[in-house]
Amino acid sequence: MDSYSAASLCLHNNENSILGFYELRAPYMILHRSHRAGKDSCDFLTAVPGKIERFSLSFQPSNQPKSPCPHHHNFIEMMYVLSGEVCHRIEKKAYQYRSGQCCILNRNIRHCEHFSADCEVVFLMFAESFLAQLLDHDTQYTHDSSCHSYFTTIRHLLDQNHRNYYEPSKEYTDFLPLQWETLEKMLRTEWRPLIRQLIRETGAQKPGCMFMIEGILARLFSLLENPELYRKSQIRLAGSKEEMLLNKIGHIFEACHGKIGREELAILMEYNSDYLNRVVKRQTGMSLMAYGQIFCLREAERLLLETSKSIAEIVSGLGFSNRSCFYRIFEKKYGMTPKEYRRIHNIYF
Repeated sequence: MDSYSAASLCLHNNENSILGFYELRAPYMILHRSHRAGKDSCDFLTAVPGKIERFSLSFQPSNQPKSPCPHHHNFIEMMYVLSGEVCHRIEKKAYQYRSGQCCILNRNIRHCEHFSADCEVVFLMFAESFLAQLLDHDTQYTHDSSCHSYFTTIRHLLDQNHRNYYEPSKEYTDFLPLQWETLEKMLRTEWRPLIRQLIRETGAQKPGCMFMIEGILARLFSLLENPELYRKSQIRLAGSKEEMLLNKIGHIFEACHGKIGREELAILMEYNSDYLNRVVKRQTGMSLMAYGQIFCLREAERLLLETSKSIAEIVSGLGFSNRSCFYRIFEKKYGMTPKEYRRIHNIYF
């Protein structure tokens, strides 16, 4: 994976063999994984706005991939199996997903995938802000002036993520094809062309591409939400004490954009600050300070893209007394200055 794509999906806690945490730093990302029986390598394609990358990983003994470890992430993930089988371990249970099956997980689910020797899978990863924009734009009007949306599953997962302040929602939705006899035709005429078009529009970023991308995603979700094509099952799991604490810390950081001291947070949470730091470290691989910076930079990103405030006003409003400190943190995450980020991304978003 090149530096651009790697910067868009950052793995924290990768030295931890128990749990990893993925942070999506782009509005959305596409990952296509294909391995054909008899080949000694696996082919990958990643796409983020403005960039497509293809690469292969060899299965030579010296380059064998490590057994996947459970992970969670700060985005909503959709896995669709185009061919073959995938063993999807969700929390502590393993499930087999065959060609045509789909799973959409919210950001709190711990999971990992084990792929068969002959399979093709596409993953769509969405920032919640990007999905919220899709929900605002996707209202379909019928001949009798009634409204309909194809994003009901996404809307539900987003609502559950924010509904309960203290308990993290651990939900995922399975989609099982009902018409197995016509599945191959649907994959050939619907799913594959739409996914190819989605990848092309993502990489090319031509004028009007975001409208095209929103339309393609609406078409994909309309297939899943069609009760004549798929049976939808929504599954809710219980969260642990540490997950509840992390969720509450996240809500506090979100409210203050990550600008709160350890001791002040400890008073609000009624826990020892060192204990809270250990919880965040175990769950995300980051310190409290580094975790808070995610929320601070998220607000900085929003202000850069959605307001006309000067960078000096944004820095001051976020509580940074040292402008160079903000620039250092911002450039470390995005690989560019705030001015460059605003100039490049305002073209597309």
